[in-house]
Amino acid sequence: MDWTLIGGDSPRPCDDIILQSWWRSDAVPLHNYSTTLMVIQGNENFAQKDDAIGETLMLLWEAGQFYYDERILTLPCDLPPGDYQLMLQMYWVNENGFQYPPVFGPEGQPLDNRPVITGFQVVAP
Repeated sequence: MDWTLIGGDSPRPCDDIILQSWWRSDAVPLHNYSTTLMVIQGNENFAQKDDAIGETLMLLWEAGQFYYDERILTLPCDLPPGDYQLMLQMYWVNENGFQYPPVFGPEGQPLDNRPVITGFQVVAP
């Protein structure tokens, strides 16, 4: 996955955060994954957007092909100014509920299954 955050790193309450990303898999995925994009501060979740990745179900992906995804997450209008983090989590759902794949960093080190992808500061309107 490669991603770009559109709109800068100092949004205001009620602004949209736009995350554009490209995804690729070395093999056809075993599940139709979805992602949750969250705005957090500490352990508190202030905004969240869940959706499938891209416009093509992952079980139909071709190995090595790139797929585009765009997320638009509107910040709450009453969000206080401060430092926040943008977190992205992958999951699929089966008869046992939500399932989460392992997540690894660029050097292959295991990460929390809800990695923070960037920080940003909300400024007063």
